[in-house]
Amino acid sequence: MAMAVLASGLVAAGAPADADVAFERLAWDFEDGTSQGWFGRNAADGFGVVAPGADSSYAIGVWDRTDQGSGPMIEIDQVVRPGQRLVFSADVRFTEPVADHLVTLSIQTGPSSFTNLITNMAVDADGAWTRIEGTFVVPAFTTMARLYLESPWVGGARGETAAFQVDNVVIDVPAALAWDRDLVPFRETLPGINAGVAVDSRDLIDEMGEVIAHHFSHLVGENHMKPDAWWTADPGAGTAWSAGVASFRIHPEARSILDFAQEHGMTVHGHVLVWHSQVPAWFFSLDDSDQEMAPTAANQQEMVRRIWAYVGIVAGGIAAEYGPFGSDTNPVRSFEVANEVVHGGGVGAAATHNLRPDSPWTRIFAPVADSTWVAERGYANRDWFLYEAFQAADHYFNFVHHVGDARGRLHGHEDRVTLWINDYNTERGLIEPANPATKRYQLLQVVNRLLEAGAPLDGVGHQFHAGLTFAVDGLRLALDLFAYENGYVADRVLQAVTEIDVTIASNSPANLVAQGSYYRAAFDILRTHHIDHGDIAAVTLWGLNDGRSWRGSQYPLLFHDDLTAKPAFFGAVVDAHVLDAEIWDRWERPALPTVGR
Repeated sequence: MAMAVLASGLVAAGAPADADVAFERLAWDFEDGTSQGWFGRNAADGFGVVAPGADSSYAIGVWDRTDQGSGPMIEIDQVVRPGQRLVFSADVRFTEPVADHLVTLSIQTGPSSFTNLITNMAVDADGAWTRIEGTFVVPAFTTMARLYLESPWVGGARGETAAFQVDNVVIDVPAALAWDRDLVPFRETLPGINAGVAVDSRDLIDEMGEVIAHHFSHLVGENHMKPDAWWTADPGAGTAWSAGVASFRIHPEARSILDFAQEHGMTVHGHVLVWHSQVPAWFFSLDDSDQEMAPTAANQQEMVRRIWAYVGIVAGGIAAEYGPFGSDTNPVRSFEVANEVVHGGGVGAAATHNLRPDSPWTRIFAPVADSTWVAERGYANRDWFLYEAFQAADHYFNFVHHVGDARGRLHGHEDRVTLWINDYNTERGLIEPANPATKRYQLLQVVNRLLEAGAPLDGVGHQFHAGLTFAVDGLRLALDLFAYENGYVADRVLQAVTEIDVTIASNSPANLVAQGSYYRAAFDILRTHHIDHGDIAAVTLWGLNDGRSWRGSQYPLLFHDDLTAKPAFFGAVVDAHVLDAEIWDRWERPALPTVGR
């Protein structure tokens, strides 16, 4: 049970937090000479009370840190509730030379569930005490909620490990945010195109939830519908496949998204089934093994069996709680079957049949001597695992767990769950749409093979994690490559911009205006393309406001942390007038049977 020294100086033990009970300010000043419930996240590292503090006798410190994630931690499951919006502040200083003088506030809500709450808070590089602060929302949790400070994540590397100290920690309720209810809803500036935003439960409460309901029609789970989010089993190698899949449940975060969409009449896009990252190790291992499967005919058959079982479990689990797909109670209207599966382009693409070489999917499904079974399945290329995944998704989402029979690619059923392939950097590289050196060209090869084989692939998604130094016209080329009328793609497909954000170096007035101009250019391309081709199904902002972005230190989104609209918002909506009344009516909702001009 978490213990906190309150502002009064009394030690209070928290009872389970209740939505109807007012939050009581939490504060830790360490002046009784104890750590007051804080402990070292990594038991192998140094942790304890130190002297002096920032402005008093004592503080707590961590030293001999094993990696960037080592830091002071406190259990708060008994004193906060999921969905609470809170403000955090503390005094922090580094006591060793530091290369990366930033700290991040994070939370652990399960054995392998970690969430960054306030990222990249700057601390004096020369060792002076610095006041850090920020606002966060408590994510969904059941029995574990451990708050901790760490250095920023650096993609698996050891990261910054300099010792640091912490004092005067306060968690309190922030002032209410006043957002502009008179702004034109973003969703109304994109007729015929779903206006999406990536979220988790922290975005769906109080003022942030109100802003999302006002501006958007479409939700995507930023993290909690990825492959590892469906299971409670140990994600590490050594867990048997059978034990892993038996631990299925809808993640609480995914449930919060589905519930919000259901309540507000919004749609949900599932993200993602087949990916090389955030997949439990046991998914690719033979039972009780810690080794990835070798590329053999038998193992490939086993992986195909697992694909069908996995997709069926996910589809069935959602339908069991939200009703069959295509029904009024089930908000899922599209699902990303495959994400980031293609080669980056250039040298080596042909060797892996246009697939990314660093993926376990690519390694396990390497060509084998005995390919008889593959040929019997009706697909002879290396990426036949994708063909199987699309077939499985169509079977379960559009037939077994559907209100009717909506199988078959873009066949006119409005209640069909559309099935997607998605990748990043498709907008990189200019010259022409079908530039062979680009990633979008590699994606085209894979998509065309799947379409020609009859895979039920409905749509192609383009991530657009851009910045002011990237040529915005690459977005036009990527969309043009997959527009059926242009003659490159083997059959008609829908398109989406699935993860749009635009970074800037700082939030100076000049940069904010330049960012607004960039968003204006990007959305001009999107609207013009949709007028010409009518194939854009959705555009999804990868987060609501800058502080909630995975690239928060580069201010990439449409809203400031206080939910005021940035020039980026006005840039994104300013040219909506190019869609005159006739076009507005024409594209009021996408019509799958007549996708096209």
